[in-house]
Amino acid sequence: MSNKKISELDLVASNASGDQFALVQNGETMKTTMSKIATFLGTIFTTTSAVTAQISAALVGYATQTFANNAASTAASGAVTTANGYTDTQIATRQLEYNLGNTATGATAVTINELSGVATYTQVLNKKANAYYEINNNLVEAGVTKVESKLYYEGQGFPILMHYKTEAGKIRFHIGNVAVDGGAGLDTNANMEITFRLIM
Repeated sequence: MSNKKISELDLVASNASGDQFALVQNGETMKTTMSKIATFLGTIFTTTSAVTAQISAALVGYATQTFANNAASTAASGAVTTANGYTDTQIATRQLEYNLGNTATGATAVTINELSGVATYTQVLNKKANAYYEINNNLVEAGVTKVESKLYYEGQGFPILMHYKTEAGKIRFHIGNVAVDGGAGLDTNANMEITFRLIM
């Protein structure tokens, strides 16, 4: 047995399964072989092909679909839209529900010379249109008076209070009648109430 450092030993041409190595296990010096080391490492590391096989197995049962960038994919996308119950025409119709016109049908003015009150309007209000409704009030100062307001409505449309403007002795409310129910035409003799409070 030669008395050499490990760095001075000859290098083997290749390893064999029976090659032996010294090791310490549980505080005791023992030996092991290349085959035992290979078996141990095989439980820790894996190969690319093994990982691919595992991924493929995990994806079984999940349907996948690829749409090419061509006419066939366009048709397939259209079929999905139709299946959901919305055609191009129906979508366009829904968009038009919110297309407010500029018909000024709310010329009626109500006079209330108090710091708060309820202005009631009973008249035709165009669906899918907007209008101005006025409250004459000599307490209002243009550009200074602030207004808190709420809108109550009984009719076929769904009006919203869009904004208001204060002028000398007057409050002008801008209201849009949004027909989200799909109806059209006029809302005759609908009762609309604007509750307001002036902030001086």
